[in-house]
Amino acid sequence: MRRRSYATRVRGFAVAALVFAPVAFAQTPGASGQGIGIGVAVTPAFQSPVMVGQQAQPALIQVVNDSLGATAAIESVTLTNIRLNPACATSAVVGGAGVASPCSAPEPRPAPAQPVLALGPSSTAGTTCPGAPFAISGPDAEGDYAFTPTGGPVTLAPVGQPGASCLIHFTFDVIQGVPDGATFQAASLVASSPTFPGNVPQTGVSGVTINVPPTTTTPPTTTAPATTTTTAVPVSVLPQVVTTSPPRGGLAATGGEDLLVPGMGLLLLGVLGLAGVRRSRNG
Repeated sequence: MRRRSYATRVRGFAVAALVFAPVAFAQTPGASGQGIGIGVAVTPAFQSPVMVGQQAQPALIQVVNDSLGATAAIESVTLTNIRLNPACATSAVVGGAGVASPCSAPEPRPAPAQPVLALGPSSTAGTTCPGAPFAISGPDAEGDYAFTPTGGPVTLAPVGQPGASCLIHFTFDVIQGVPDGATFQAASLVASSPTFPGNVPQTGVSGVTINVPPTTTTPPTTTAPATTTTTAVPVSVLPQVVTTSPPRGGLAATGGEDLLVPGMGLLLLGVLGLAGVRRSRNG
């Protein structure tokens, strides 16, 4: 019933492709052949697929007490050193004493100075693990983020009891794509109990597909050469040019060379004619 409820809550996530829950075994004192062991299933799950540029995408880490044997039903398990690397090139997760990161091979990044997936600074609503809220710091030199409880230790109840599993909810931003379009999330923690106080490493992994928005190319705009349009203007619209010249024999405006007045020629001709007649009579 508990697992069915979890599947319902993480619908739409990329649930872990592989879950590693190493179990440390021991013999129960006074019980020949009866084995006991400590184990915690740690499962990261991220929203997938996602697009470069998306922000505040949902993610979570589920932890479940999977211990075995008689002590599993009576002993709580304490969790420490919860870490997550959100961008690994492989699903091979490593853990153990002296291991710097659960990610065995970091994802190649087109922009090395930036993470592929950047986690939010703290856990969000829906977190049920004791010790919440969790402060999320990183990434460190290996690309890991650390989940630090601010409200006390993180403990899981004995197997079969309420509180034997819990969730840490958080968000992530998609900063850049990766060459093959997919990356893995490697999680690790350290588990201990009264029977197993030696801090046993536990690991798990999931995967995310990252899509890159298509690039749109705008063709350059071409400007058509300017065309000159000649419009014939009707002759009736053109201004009429009238050339005027002074009438022949008229009074000039400036020179006064022609001082003849219209009709003077006829009058002079008549006077000369009369004078000629008088001479012929007198002669």
